[in-house]
Amino acid sequence: MAKKNKRAVHEAVPAPAVQATFPLWGRRFFPPVFFLLLSLIYFYEFPLSDQIIYGTDVGTDYHEGANLSVWEKIQTVSQPMWNPKMGGFPQSEEIRPQYFPTYPIYFFTAFQRYIGWRYILTMFFAGLGMYTYLRQVNIGHWAALWAGVAFMSAPTFLAFPMAGQYAKMGVIAIFPWMCLFLERGMERGRLIHLVGLGGMIGLGVYSHPPNMFYALLGLGVYFLFKVYQIYREKADLKLLVQRSGFFAFSVILGLALGAEGAFPLFFYTRTESKRATGEEAGGKTAEQQLAYARSWSLHPEEVASLVVPEFGGYDAPLEGRSNYWGRNPFKINSEYFGVLAVLLALMVLPEFRRRPQVAMWAGIFALALSYMLGQHMPIHWVAYHLLPGAKVQRAIAMGSFVFAFAGCVLAGLGLHRVLEADEEERAILRRRLLIAGGALTGFALLLALFPKAITGGWIAALYSDITPKKQQILAAGYNWIAKGGLYVALVAGAGTVLLYLRLQQKIAATALIAGLCLLTLFDTWRVDKVYLHYIDPDRYADIREENPRAVQFLKGDSEHFRIFPLPSFKILGQPGYHLHGVPIITGFHDLTIGRYDRILQELEPVVQMLSAKYLQGAEVPYGDRELLAAIQPLLNLLNGKYLAVPKPLELALADYPLRFESERFRLYENTQVLPWFYLAPEAEVVKDGEQALERLRSGRVDPQRVVLLEEEPPLVLDGAGDPSRDRIEQLTYDLPAGLIRLRTHNDGPRVLVVSENYHTNWSVFVDGEQAQMLRANYVWKGVIVPAGEHEIEFRYFSSTLAWSRAATFLSLLCVLGIVGRALRRRSVATAA
Repeated sequence: MAKKNKRAVHEAVPAPAVQATFPLWGRRFFPPVFFLLLSLIYFYEFPLSDQIIYGTDVGTDYHEGANLSVWEKIQTVSQPMWNPKMGGFPQSEEIRPQYFPTYPIYFFTAFQRYIGWRYILTMFFAGLGMYTYLRQVNIGHWAALWAGVAFMSAPTFLAFPMAGQYAKMGVIAIFPWMCLFLERGMERGRLIHLVGLGGMIGLGVYSHPPNMFYALLGLGVYFLFKVYQIYREKADLKLLVQRSGFFAFSVILGLALGAEGAFPLFFYTRTESKRATGEEAGGKTAEQQLAYARSWSLHPEEVASLVVPEFGGYDAPLEGRSNYWGRNPFKINSEYFGVLAVLLALMVLPEFRRRPQVAMWAGIFALALSYMLGQHMPIHWVAYHLLPGAKVQRAIAMGSFVFAFAGCVLAGLGLHRVLEADEEERAILRRRLLIAGGALTGFALLLALFPKAITGGWIAALYSDITPKKQQILAAGYNWIAKGGLYVALVAGAGTVLLYLRLQQKIAATALIAGLCLLTLFDTWRVDKVYLHYIDPDRYADIREENPRAVQFLKGDSEHFRIFPLPSFKILGQPGYHLHGVPIITGFHDLTIGRYDRILQELEPVVQMLSAKYLQGAEVPYGDRELLAAIQPLLNLLNGKYLAVPKPLELALADYPLRFESERFRLYENTQVLPWFYLAPEAEVVKDGEQALERLRSGRVDPQRVVLLEEEPPLVLDGAGDPSRDRIEQLTYDLPAGLIRLRTHNDGPRVLVVSENYHTNWSVFVDGEQAQMLRANYVWKGVIVPAGEHEIEFRYFSSTLAWSRAATFLSLLCVLGIVGRALRRRSVATAA
């Protein structure tokens, strides 16, 4: 017996040698290393230099954080309460990008460099997530590896850097992991997996809440399918209830984890932001809101572009090229996810009746695409009226990642069938391949040969209301469309040949996957590269140091005020023209308060005419004096003390004397501007907001003398006392902390007006006693102050933020407890 044991030990010795010869690509570490290397190669210019990745939404502050200490950057994690931009908005209700796990990278580099590293990590997790999910649903290593490459390189995902929309990319990268934990939780019923799903939902919320709306819709359909599958296969009511409870728990947990980044934003957007419905908030009517919710949707041209992305076209702004002839104003992205993914998905689609996974993902693909088509399909109208949050969504095409993910999963399923099929199945797959590959290649070749005829037929059948401008763009892009069709034909044809050779058992799986990966990267890169642009920040001055004389002059003015940049606020975003730290009247922000945005709409026609005149050289029927006179009362109301005019433009208006001139700007003073704080001796009640705005716009009322209120004041304002003897002393003006303290000395009862946007999170106290805060002059906040000396304090407090922050903290404790319990159990099991 002893001899046999010795022989057994002796014979077991060569085992490590066998392990050592195991192929590199079969090792467990190979997929993450592969996806990480691919991500680094894709952005190779970034880690090997000091460059940054250009993105419009990231802004032109290329040196942000470069001169801050680590401690100063850590302090940016704290969210300010109020932001003074554009009349002020509740920053406490904004999303929390600083809560995302990658944010600590910023502590050790400049902000724009941090964004670059986040792009790399996001791409890596997208590919690895797709691979891991497909392995979970029993897809082979090679098929899952290729599908990961297809998803992480898809323009649906990688066309966002140009727009600087890294936050949307974060949700897209997390979505495969959500599906992974949902699949594991529904199959195994272990609490740790559903906690994982909740954690992924929470991370998605802190990346981009609007995009998470579409991720949750996709997860909801996935869950309903799993419920149906359990019911059909097991008919176990108890199991069904348990899994449903687990899913509900994970979603609630995820929303609780992300509560601080989700609920303040959600409720504010629905009530007082520019996206809100209702005339009282200065927002949109129900009809306008529906049109707004359908804005930037997909159209039939984008569906055809899923096969040939050049068909409907896309813009290349940095190249000065516009090839988009579709129905949206412009397009700086693409929903394309690769023709090979379309080919492989079509190959497996006929199996939807006998393969539940195919049926589920085909259904998700169809539902998601129908939703993104907006007004072209009824599903969006139904969802708009039934789903919470659907009414405040816009740019619904951002949810295209759901059908792109579904398409890549179907492609992975199809490739797995190609690799694992037996002889009989291979014969069936060869027929499907020839049909699908031939159709895709044929369509692409026809488009390459006859772009004018194909697009002309499309227009005649589906797009009869195309504008002359779009027709001109299309006509100029025929050669570009033909070139794109040729590219797709080559990729689809080559992919068809490789797959056919594999189905004939004439090439190995490794050769097939290598070929498909190269074709996929070639196919997607021609689109991706358009939206990847590097900038050397050292070529640009720090915006804090631009125009120092003009900024010093403006900041040297002891009063609070705003400036009105002419001809457009966009001038101040150009290199060399920043006026950092100076508040302006106009601009853009998603969270602008509805009523302030309504006033900006009154200014917009004048801004457009000035831009046409000075930026485009167009003839306009009015002179500068007439244009500015039309908006003078609103400029006064909005504290527009200076007109900032870039050189060489020059104004010669008596009402706006030149006060300062620097290398790049002339500053003209508005001598009729209203002060930031004022005590009005009289008030007029105008309960209709639009009527109040019309009175103010027309100039028929002096808002400093007669304040327009929308409810009866608690005191009678009869103009008693001498207004010239009234004084206001500023004690504290800390908007990030949400505190304004003033001391007033007034000769009679007055309305104190503060030129910051009215918002319900503010409350006011007079001599320590809470008073009624009033909406004054349509947008500002005010309070009635009796005669005499008084101390006025405006305090900001968000109850939504308070309870959502508590929910986040408690849910985090819950997660830590569950994870700790799971780790202890694993430790005990390992020890046993």
